[in-house]
Amino acid sequence: MRRALVRHGALVAAVLFVIAGAAALGNWPRTADAQQDARLRLTTLRPLPMEAASTAEPGLTTTTTLPPPPVTEAPPPAPPEAPREAASAPRRQAAPAAAAPAPAPAPAPEPAPEPAPSPPPPEPVADSGGASYLKSLLNGYRSSNGLSALATASDAQAKAQAHAEEMASSGQLYHSNLASGLNDDWWKLGENVGMGGSIDGIHDWFVNSGEHRSNMLDPAFTYVGVGVAQDGNGTYWVVEVFVAR
Repeated sequence: MRRALVRHGALVAAVLFVIAGAAALGNWPRTADAQQDARLRLTTLRPLPMEAASTAEPGLTTTTTLPPPPVTEAPPPAPPEAPREAASAPRRQAAPAAAAPAPAPAPAPEPAPEPAPSPPPPEPVADSGGASYLKSLLNGYRSSNGLSALATASDAQAKAQAHAEEMASSGQLYHSNLASGLNDDWWKLGENVGMGGSIDGIHDWFVNSGEHRSNMLDPAFTYVGVGVAQDGNGTYWVVEVFVAR
């Protein structure tokens, strides 16, 4: 934009210069006809380019027209090249792979042999010697406490031994039905049951237990039955049946 303004300013200056030259050379007329002639002359002026105006003589109305620049025709576009076909190597056909033989089926596992049944536990063994020894410990404890010894009652002895073997077979410690298996001439009954690794240990446990000790030192009892059985593991099961008659 700025360069175009400078070129138009030079053109106006050139026109004014031509008018001034014409007035100076022709003694600018004062009449109306002369003014009309001057207007006609002025209308024949053409704006000249900056380069052409600089070569024209002052006062002349001729214009110098610069030839237009030669037009250079663009070369015709080159014809499109035909698409090239890519040379493809001949495809190799792979030979079909031989099918692998099917694996042989694995043999069925043989069933595991069933475990042999556990042998039944051995039958408990009645220990008559252990029963006699426990009775001696009982009467010795009573004697040390100023009480008389207890006599053996056959019905109480059979009852105590049968219950000891039952507990040894089941592996459970429990009381029996006190009146079952006894004659009807009793008026008071008591019973101590226990199990352990030794007869001495069971006797000491009775002595240190308040309820069991009260049966051992009850002066009302006059008879006793003592039963001892030993299971397959060597554990002793004992029963003391106290009878007052």
